[in-house]
Amino acid sequence: MEGYIVHGGIGMARGSLARIEDGRGIALEIWDGELWITQERDRRDYFARPGQRFLVDREGAVLVYALRPSHITLTAPVPAYYARRITLMLPGEARARRIYDRTQEAGGWLSGIGHRLARFWANAYAAQSYPTTAAL
Repeated sequence: MEGYIVHGGIGMARGSLARIEDGRGIALEIWDGELWITQERDRRDYFARPGQRFLVDREGAVLVYALRPSHITLTAPVPAYYARRITLMLPGEARARRIYDRTQEAGGWLSGIGHRLARFWANAYAAQSYPTTAAL
């Protein structure tokens, strides 16, 4: 597990829906259950099982649906200002629970500028992987 733990131990009952808004770089660590994950502007859907990790690789909305009772941990590359909003809707509830909201972050908008710049720099200049001769 790399980065900062955003929220550890999120329990999702079967049929729960988590929504991550503008959370590029956030990783979902799946400890138990099975998830169906879809990202905005991505034609593919992803299925994740225990022991797998899913990395949010773009801005926009990410929907995480629990196909079975699941337990996940969220990690981020920066300690604050890692997403615009993260909510969790449990089956049978009328309102979504707010897990994280950037507007509620202590210090206001200006205090997060350093985290945003570091995140931009890391995403813009991250080392690219190249195939090795073993992969050819």
